[in-house]
Amino acid sequence: MKLVGHLYFPVFYLFSLLILQVSGCSQDHRQSQSGVPEVQKGRNDLVEIVSPKRGEVYTCGDIVPFSFRFKKTVIVDSISLHSADMDDLTFAANFGNIGWPTGKSKTGQNIVKVTFYYNDSLKETHSVPFVLLSDIIPKAYKYTLVNTYPHDPEAFTQGLIYDKGVLYESTGRNGHSSIRIVEIATGRVLKKVDLNPELFGEGIAFHNNNVYQITWKNQTGFIYEKETLDLIRSFDYPISEGWGLTGDGKNLYMTDGTSFLYIIEPEYFTQIGQLDVFSNKGRVNQLNELEYVDGKIFANILGETNIAIIDPANGKITGEIELAALVLGQFKENSNKVLNGIAFNPSTRHLYVTGKLWPVLYEIKLEGYFDN
Repeated sequence: MKLVGHLYFPVFYLFSLLILQVSGCSQDHRQSQSGVPEVQKGRNDLVEIVSPKRGEVYTCGDIVPFSFRFKKTVIVDSISLHSADMDDLTFAANFGNIGWPTGKSKTGQNIVKVTFYYNDSLKETHSVPFVLLSDIIPKAYKYTLVNTYPHDPEAFTQGLIYDKGVLYESTGRNGHSSIRIVEIATGRVLKKVDLNPELFGEGIAFHNNNVYQITWKNQTGFIYEKETLDLIRSFDYPISEGWGLTGDGKNLYMTDGTSFLYIIEPEYFTQIGQLDVFSNKGRVNQLNELEYVDGKIFANILGETNIAIIDPANGKITGEIELAALVLGQFKENSNKVLNGIAFNPSTRHLYVTGKLWPVLYEIKLEGYFDN
């Protein structure tokens, strides 16, 4: 009986395998007789995109021409073009010239998905990336120097905002980082909170009567009560570096030293969008300290003496303010003591500007900017 038991199992096992093999062969035979191809979607072997070339550069407002080379003879029912920022465009089977309008597109890389529908039920999709420059020549704005105030020469200014007659300032450098409230006329520090020595302070912004502060490479931020600078809580974020920060009352905008503006939802500090900032000449890198001013974002560019004015709706640089005349002579060759710090006074419509380790704070009035 023991021997029989051992023989029964392999015989049963082999018999089961035989049944499965026969069943599988029958199933394969039925599939081959049905005429259904093995892969119906996602095969990019029907058509080649001739234009636009991958990464080709156009200007906002251009109509990007699309052309194709068909590798097989098929009946194309329709072609659909889709991007995240625009409504789909569909072209019928008797399509001629196909163009993608870019008048409402954002600057930077745009990706259009082109889907070919053919033989009634089949389709093939290609993603086509191209780059858009701004179609705006930035307007150069002049300014009038209104006043000069003292500024802490040890303050490595990384963020600057105005509220109710005082400035809020974030300073950087490990072991010297802080957030502080500063009296404008004297430069006196009224309140100050030092960061832990391992943290490097960066941009700040207001939201819901609180102050948000980010750090450089620590991927950590802090929320303070605005009047007292009492710490409410800290938060983390996945963006590898924090540079500038500002807000429009609903969302925050953050830079990381590249050309990107990251759009942040403030409650959980989660990224909900991004812009790639371009002028009419190309991408603008090293965006630094930020200030939201009447629907636009004013940005310092690391190492540059001008302020760029950015449209947050599309990433286009619409204007520039050249401040080279305000840069102190001894700072012009010092890569650390660069222009950095923009605060807007909505009552006077004036800007306060300073730099890292600068002993002065300037109040300036833009000429012609707020006239419209």
